[in-house]
Amino acid sequence: MGFVIAGTQLWGLQGRSEPKLYDPDPQACKVEMIRTTFRSNLLPWEDQPEVVQQRLRQLQAAMTLDTLRECQRKGLLTPAQVSALTLELKLTEGASGAVQSPVRP
Repeated sequence: MGFVIAGTQLWGLQGRSEPKLYDPDPQACKVEMIRTTFRSNLLPWEDQPEVVQQRLRQLQAAMTLDTLRECQRKGLLTPAQVSALTLELKLTEGASGAVQSPVRP
């Protein structure tokens, strides 16, 4: 005799909630903090293949752009600061391999 399951439930989905919005704190919105963090975040993965590093750079660029937008929206960065960091860190959107925001948990 077997068991009949009335509903389907996948592992990990039963407690699923709506995604939380990213809300950077004021410290994370400081220009020097963004610059330093951006430059050091990928150092632990320097030994990975180029294809992995390229994808990590894309994700980092997308997350940094999201951070810049949110910091500006909250009034923690000026449009001029956002523009300058976008250029300095080469976070241009619409370029080949366009940056897409990753899905955040």
